[in-house]
Amino acid sequence: MTAEPAHRWGSTLDSVVVYAQGAVCLRLARGSVPPDGRVRVTGLPRSLDPGSLRARVLGTPGVRVTEARVEVEAKPLATGSPYELRREFERLRDAYAAAKGRRDRQLSLIEE
Repeated sequence: MTAEPAHRWGSTLDSVVVYAQGAVCLRLARGSVPPDGRVRVTGLPRSLDPGSLRARVLGTPGVRVTEARVEVEAKPLATGSPYELRREFERLRDAYAAAKGRRDRQLSLIEE
C-alpha cells in the first residue's frame, strides 16, 4: 500500500483573537486544487489541538472540504552519524565524571 504524495500548500498566520480560555488563530493557505482534490496544508503549529481544527474553501464555487485532520510529521533533528553521537556521549560522560570528582573533593575539604 503506497500513498501518493499530497499536493502541499504552505499556510501563514492571518489573525489571532485571544480569549481568557485560549485563542483563535486564523491561517490562510492558497493554491490550485489538483485533479484528485487532495491538498495538504503545512505550517500548522505542533501545539494545535486536533479537536479545534476547522477548514473551509472561499471564493471557489463547487469546491468543498470533506475532511480535515492533523498529522504530525516527524524527522530527526540531527544529521550526525552514530559515531559522532557516541563520541559526544563519551565526552559528556567524562566531563560529568570530572565535575563530580571536583565536587566530591570540595565536599571532603568542607567536612575536614
